[in-house]
Amino acid sequence: MNLSSDLQADSAALTIAACLYILVTWAPLWWPTFIALRRRPQFPRRLLFVGVVAGLSYGTIVLFFFLLALPAGVYSLFVAPSLQQMGHSYSGVVVVITQHVEQYGWLALPPLLLVLTFTLTHQLAKRWPGICGGLHG
Repeated sequence: MNLSSDLQADSAALTIAACLYILVTWAPLWWPTFIALRRRPQFPRRLLFVGVVAGLSYGTIVLFFFLLALPAGVYSLFVAPSLQQMGHSYSGVVVVITQHVEQYGWLALPPLLLVLTFTLTHQLAKRWPGICGGLHG
C-alpha cells in the first residue's frame, strides 16, 4: 500500500515536471503572442512578430549546437580516442565538457530558451513598429 502511494506521488511529480518542461520550451511561441496581444496601441503584424521571435530563439539554440556542440562531439567521438591511443595529447577537458553537455544539456535548454525568449521579445517589441514601417518602405 505504501509503495503504491510512493509511485503515485513520483508519477505526479514527474508529470508536473514534464508539463513545466514543455511549457518552458514552448515559450518562444506563447510569450511573444502574449506581448503582441497585450500591447496598446495596436501592435502591427502580430503573427510575424511571434514568428521572428520564435525563429531567433530556436535558431540561436540550433546555431550554438552546430557551431560548438556538434564539432566538439565529433572530436570527442572520433579524434580524441585515436590521439589517446597513439599517445598524443588529446585535450581531455574538451572530451569531459562535451560528455557533460551531451548528458545534461537538455536540463539547461529550457532556462536558456526562456532567457533568450524574454530578451529577444523585449528588444524587438521596442523596435517592432519601426521595423514594420521600414518593411512597408
